[in-house]
Amino acid sequence: MDSLPKEIVTHIAGFVSVTQKASRKDSNSEPRWLRPNKTRGRLLALRACNRLFQQAIDRAARTHGALTEFGFYEGRNAGEGPSDPRQSPRSIETLARIFAAGCRDLSFVGASTAALSAVQSFVVSTQGRLHTLFIRDTSITEEQLVSVCRACPLLTWLAAGGNSPNLDDANPDALAPQIGAACPLLEEVGLPGAESFSEVEIYAMYFPNLLYLDFGAADIAPTHLERIARSARACQRAASHLCLNCYVDENVVENLAAIPELVERATHIDSSYACYNSMDTAILVARRFSALRDFELPSREGQELTTEFLERLCDARPELTGLNLGREIDFDDDCLRVVCQRLRLEKLRLSWSETLSILGVNVILDSPCAATLRSIDSHMAFYSADLLRLVRGCPNITEVKWEVPSYGTTVAGMSHFHAENIRSVLEILESRGGKFDSRYKGVLHWFRPWEFRGVLARSWDYRRDTAMY
Repeated sequence: MDSLPKEIVTHIAGFVSVTQKASRKDSNSEPRWLRPNKTRGRLLALRACNRLFQQAIDRAARTHGALTEFGFYEGRNAGEGPSDPRQSPRSIETLARIFAAGCRDLSFVGASTAALSAVQSFVVSTQGRLHTLFIRDTSITEEQLVSVCRACPLLTWLAAGGNSPNLDDANPDALAPQIGAACPLLEEVGLPGAESFSEVEIYAMYFPNLLYLDFGAADIAPTHLERIARSARACQRAASHLCLNCYVDENVVENLAAIPELVERATHIDSSYACYNSMDTAILVARRFSALRDFELPSREGQELTTEFLERLCDARPELTGLNLGREIDFDDDCLRVVCQRLRLEKLRLSWSETLSILGVNVILDSPCAATLRSIDSHMAFYSADLLRLVRGCPNITEVKWEVPSYGTTVAGMSHFHAENIRSVLEILESRGGKFDSRYKGVLHWFRPWEFRGVLARSWDYRRDTAMY
């Protein structure tokens, strides 16, 4: 091929079709634009036969957008301890030489010295451009972890330590400052040592750019108040967003409220996974944190919200502009009516409730919140037709998160119905410069890749939501 003139090669390529007729088998599965194209692959192979095309492909591939994410995962015994990736060390080093410069998101495992050395060479070959790093099931040592972090000065998200025995006994006060100095832009961090105490008590103070302060697991009450205060002072931005996902009683609330940096800055409190000793404690949280504007109630399976509780919540903090009524917790139209009439909400998150009727959307549209809402998060609360009515009736909504309700009918049976409604929602949001997000992957299948490119978003990251450190 190299001996042929470029004009001849171009002429030959013109006879290679870049379209593929959908088979009957394919017609019932994914849309045509999501199916692999065999003839397009043959055209790429033809291009690779010519040295001129090889050079162009080589230049483009090194920083291609499709190659920003790499993962070197184990083959067997996943999650049972340190293990080597499926790729050989030689393969990883070869990938590093060609593609590492374009990588921004890296995940890896590694037990042997050869595997860890190969992965470290990949990290170095990214030339300091990594943004996220996920490390688990490794035999990496503290020194090696610090060395890896020093090669990633632009890192904003780090999770390290899951099933990594050499890090189990790491001293957070020795390890965290080194990582914090090497990666000053870190916004989310998961390190070993947060099993018995929360991150805010152990190492948050060494990462001043954190997005939020995490108070740990639901069965543990925060006790190291001096270290919490230290973290609140060091992480001024994070002090405005508290993930209070721990055991919470009256003493915990009073102790945290005695820290001025928290009371003065905490505008958003997330209690989604908290264990409150009673719902009255949630009222106390709203009353004691005077800067609170966005409150996420705890999720308690089998619990029912009452209008009396919500009236007291509105009395305790009438300035609330954001409210999450909790997951796995029932509320009815009257409960929704209380918060929509009493508060001037800009953000509202609703989850599926057995007692919420199909008239729930009307409750919102007939309230003052119809004029103030800017963000709606419907977790299986509304069908797409109701969501469309809501977006049309609330002129300021620019952010929508939606999950397909699974009750009453199958998603497959409603796919076309949902797709048409969601298309209308996307068109409205596009005209408002807004965003639409959904964990249901079928939403992305309903539209071509080039449609609503600036509107469709996928903020959910499986690894981040399931990583346990």
